[in-house]
Amino acid sequence: MRSKKAIICCLAVLTGLLIPLQQAAAYFAEDSFTAYWNKESVAKVSGGAVSPVYTVKPGDTLWSISRVFGVSLSELKRLNGIHDGDLIRVGQVLLLPEVKTHRVSRGETLWSLSQRYGTSVGQLMDVNQITDPTSLKAGQELIIAGNSKGALPVTGQVQKMIFAWPLKGRITSQFGPRNGGVHHGLDIAGEMGELIRAGESGVVTTVGYLPFYGNTVIIDHGGGYKTLYGHASEYLVKKGDIVEKGQPIARVGSTGRSTGPHLHFEVRINNKAVNPVHYLES
Repeated sequence: MRSKKAIICCLAVLTGLLIPLQQAAAYFAEDSFTAYWNKESVAKVSGGAVSPVYTVKPGDTLWSISRVFGVSLSELKRLNGIHDGDLIRVGQVLLLPEVKTHRVSRGETLWSLSQRYGTSVGQLMDVNQITDPTSLKAGQELIIAGNSKGALPVTGQVQKMIFAWPLKGRITSQFGPRNGGVHHGLDIAGEMGELIRAGESGVVTTVGYLPFYGNTVIIDHGGGYKTLYGHASEYLVKKGDIVEKGQPIARVGSTGRSTGPHLHFEVRINNKAVNPVHYLES
């Protein structure tokens, strides 16, 4: 019995020694590196620039890839040993010359970064394999696409943005105190089903029913600016859509707390409601 107990104790000790070793070995498999566009996206990260790889998709050409990433066609060929007349194939992995990157700060959006670097939201989404433009996170490393400019300086003061009128009509309720509370926007009268248009370009972050507001669309314009469009009868966009200034986004309705068809329109800066009249075209 004593010998059996001794053997069991020895086995337990050996098991305890082996298990940590196996766990330690497994821990190094990924080493906590996260690729923000795909599993093969980053070959090297150094000093705010990366030498990524790109997997060829249907319809790609060397020329289109060089334009999207803003790199030299001849350099792209040289890096990959491609000669004139050589064809690229779907699924082929290409090395890319070193390109600029940007580490996302709190409050930044794809739209604000596209304005800062002189590129487009579409290009940023393409090269970083982003499908939801609202999923950007602070600390995320983005490749800056296209023939982008150097970053514009960021100041503590928000640059004033001027919006187009989302609906032409009579203002039935102004911004400010109302019925013992505060009215955070403008109410603009309209016909049921009339088109509501985006006040400025941006990314749609909310499409859905909100208490009091009813059917609502919210657009993030970057730089801390957002606009809200309430009481809609129908949505013409979905969350994640990139919209242009003046693009139809919804139709006038009377959903939520409403006494008739109209648009409730808000402008918010850093999530604080401001008087839209001061930010609309005269």
